[in-house]
Amino acid sequence: MKQTFCACCGKGTGKQTERSELINDEQYDGNLQIISKQTTRFDSAVWKTVTNDADRVIIKSRTFLTLWDGESYEPLRYGNFCKLRCCEAFANGAYAAGFRVGE
Repeated sequence: MKQTFCACCGKGTGKQTERSELINDEQYDGNLQIISKQTTRFDSAVWKTVTNDADRVIIKSRTFLTLWDGESYEPLRYGNFCKLRCCEAFANGAYAAGFRVGE
């Protein structure tokens, strides 16, 4: 979806992103762009049980990535407007300009 802009204030929509988690300094090898990267390192061992196995993994660090495909954007939340405040301001402005329904 292309980026759209609010009919009242002109604010553009945000990027449509997804989150991914990497454990113990794994490298990301996907096709998406990395928008942000947050790494947490642990002083003491943290155990994580893998859901498919009974094996436990020692976690020394976790990295959270915010990923974007380079072209998708979120839709506007209220039709052609970003906020209800913009809907109200636009409607009041149209009324003040003399626009009426059914005339």
